[in-house]
Amino acid sequence: MDLADFRAVRRVLEPDDFALTDEEPDPPPTDLIDRESWEHVMALPGHVAITTTSYQGSRISLMKDLSSEWAFSMPLSGITGQAMGVISDNLTSSIFNTVHGYYKTALTVLRAALETSVFAARCSLAADQARWELWNGGAEFKFGNTCEEILQLSAVKGQEHEVVDQVGIGIFKGSIARTHDSWARNLYSRLCRYSHARGDTTDDSIWKSNGPIYSADGLRVCYEVFLETYALMLLLAKWGQGRMGLKHNGRLILRQDSLGIYMRKPFCEVAACYRDWLWKPRIHRIRRIRPEID
Repeated sequence: MDLADFRAVRRVLEPDDFALTDEEPDPPPTDLIDRESWEHVMALPGHVAITTTSYQGSRISLMKDLSSEWAFSMPLSGITGQAMGVISDNLTSSIFNTVHGYYKTALTVLRAALETSVFAARCSLAADQARWELWNGGAEFKFGNTCEEILQLSAVKGQEHEVVDQVGIGIFKGSIARTHDSWARNLYSRLCRYSHARGDTTDDSIWKSNGPIYSADGLRVCYEVFLETYALMLLLAKWGQGRMGLKHNGRLILRQDSLGIYMRKPFCEVAACYRDWLWKPRIHRIRRIRPEID
């Protein structure tokens, strides 16, 4: 690579570059990896990272901007704030793996984020700190059961009925014919396919090779599902927290003409209903999402 390209040179941060540091420089290497092992681990994902950011830079930048807005939107305390802190790490990890071609892993991390988001919304809306502490202590709760529990809350039940009347499904409530076809359950089911990794959701099926290698199809799935998961979690965080503004890139992905680019019906219609109910925002004419993945 041309050394004038800022991506061609690695940087090692100084102690004072970190928010929390003892300001002591790192000691010299004591167990340096051999070159062959380093190149075996780093060469392919490094090549994918350069390819991805050469041709999909605006999309990766949007994902990064959304991740940054998420971190700066976190409440300082409470269930929603704690959950958003955990999810912030998930978002960063998903972006990193997407850039480097580990598409299945990037999607698996989003499933963890969605689980945390839905469970936090359930605990926050029910003011159930005890249940949240059980979750933090390692207790396991099935995703479907959590969706059923949150639907029993009076505030949720009423709002979901209104959205179902308009769209046919809600975030947690499915149609009469298909009770499990709610937006949250459907998205979770799609993400689970990558976590279990079988059929066309394994790494080699996405790459159509051994890898990691750059895949336009893999990038498309990660990008679109990242935006969809982010949109749902943003709505749930606002619902659970109450006081949360809608920042620039949040407005961008929740614009009416943006929703249909990365999300299929009727889920984009559910998102629009909840957007208007939670924020009643004026989505300004700002830059648009590019729909195509080259």
